[in-house]
Amino acid sequence: MNSDKNLHIAVIGSGGAAMAAALKAAERGARITLIERGIIGGTCVNTGCVPSKIMSRAAHIAHLRTESPFDGGVSAQIPKVDRANLLQQQQTRVEELRDAKYEGILRDQTAITVLNGEARFVDANNLVVQLNEGGEQNVHFDRAFIGTGARPAEPSIPGLVQAESANDAQAVKALATDSSGALLVLRDSGLLVLDDKTAADIPLPPSDSGAQPRSMAKGADERLYLAGPGLGIWRYEYASERWHSLNDTLPDLGITAIAAHATQPETLYAYLGEGGMFRSRDGGGEWVKVDGGPREPVQAFLHSDMPGSMESGWLFAGTTRGVARSMDCFCFWGDAGELRGAVTAIDYDPSAPENVYAVIEGQLHHSSDGGETWVGLEIPQAITALTFSPKEGLVVGTENGDLLSRNASGEWVPVHE
Repeated sequence: MNSDKNLHIAVIGSGGAAMAAALKAAERGARITLIERGIIGGTCVNTGCVPSKIMSRAAHIAHLRTESPFDGGVSAQIPKVDRANLLQQQQTRVEELRDAKYEGILRDQTAITVLNGEARFVDANNLVVQLNEGGEQNVHFDRAFIGTGARPAEPSIPGLVQAESANDAQAVKALATDSSGALLVLRDSGLLVLDDKTAADIPLPPSDSGAQPRSMAKGADERLYLAGPGLGIWRYEYASERWHSLNDTLPDLGITAIAAHATQPETLYAYLGEGGMFRSRDGGGEWVKVDGGPREPVQAFLHSDMPGSMESGWLFAGTTRGVARSMDCFCFWGDAGELRGAVTAIDYDPSAPENVYAVIEGQLHHSSDGGETWVGLEIPQAITALTFSPKEGLVVGTENGDLLSRNASGEWVPVHE
């Protein structure tokens, strides 16, 4: 067997094939950089085989309890299904298996370095990683292994969007609400416009590099904005059903977060990693860099019309350290309370703007005083996105692809199931 000693191998992806390749290369003496833009472990353990089989088994057990082959000798009754607790049990098992089969093994492998971000090839021996926490990292390699998985072709069949199976579940990357109250749901496969009667797909903006959007903002006059590292910023016009690039006046495409002004939706804010903060006052036509900004990389943005600002509102930034806050004059940025950790999503209640919500490592946190103090909220799944709907109130998206809101009893229930 030939030795791979002294080789540097870039492995893109962290599912079964990518992990096998990385471990075999390490066994043969290579140095490996493993790059994952989402959750370590790929489809099977996170959103495919494991969670779906847990639910299938639970359904089977529930079915067995409803029927008895012994008629009157052994009674049977319809069981009470507590979906929230069932989802929590499912998620706990997923996390246990992910740690046992992937994360724990990687921690013990000194030859493998893990980068969380999106890889883009520059040439045959170099790639650039747009880091999830902001910024870029160049990786020079001798060999590369692409283990990013695949998706089946999706024929244009009426009703197919509404008929996703459990095995097709994808994490919700971003959420927004349009002027009609419909939910805008961003996943890897595309953008879904969802209300209680219909569901429709909007194709993602074109990208020669394959870069994917991860931040979304709702603008004025039926306009929608998507952005992401390597993709830049794009605007969708509902009337023409077309995407338009807004990148001509930006220094690069390394966008990690965007937000629209709460009351002036032609005003947009964008964060470009090391490039700093930019603002557009004309719906993205021209971008101007603004002085100041959070000290840490920004992963989520929010503009709020909460009272108390000397200008027109407040900017909240979800950073790799916690939540930062500034009046939108950009005169000072400070910590919003003592919430610590990498914030991946943030939003507020427009009807009560002092209520702010933030997501750290899948956990939901709430501030009722504009970010001064925070409390954690119990929720049955890891959260990846959130928004406010006029009809549903707070809506959260999960890494299993579910959309949940709280009912009058405070229970988390599916939205548009």
